[in-house]
Amino acid sequence: KVLGKGDGGVVLEVRFPLVKEGYALKVLERASEFSCSDKFGTDGIRNEIKLAKRIQHQHIIEFQAVFSDPEHEYVLTELCEHGSLDDFLKDVRVFNEPESRLLMLQMISAVNYLHQIGVSHNDLYPRNILVGQSLGTNQKGLILKLADFGWADI
Repeated sequence: KVLGKGDGGVVLEVRFPLVKEGYALKVLERASEFSCSDKFGTDGIRNEIKLAKRIQHQHIIEFQAVFSDPEHEYVLTELCEHGSLDDFLKDVRVFNEPESRLLMLQMISAVNYLHQIGVSHNDLYPRNILVGQSLGTNQKGLILKLADFGWADI
């Protein structure tokens, strides 16, 4: 199932036969040797891979594995059931003030963590914030996760 498409590639929902939970697989085309290296190409992929090995925070998407073949780079992450915050707000509903406060604190916590380890995300907007489910996080059990580190400065 296709979860999303962007300038750098496509994100698919994948399931493994022996594991019940799903994952998100980001498939990125490798830049050819003749194309210019930019944030959508080789540099963006390198950022994702470097950060995958470095970051661990409850409000940042959890990287599971990074692998490649001659034509593609693959980044396997946890699956956030509700997709992007952008789509969630368009399709589902708005949040009341107490819910908004709790969700904003989650993002502030994630950005603060990144800054403490010397990382600037540089592409923070609702499409790069994913909505998952976690009991006890707030009244609706929603948890926000910051994703897509292709533009990040390390």
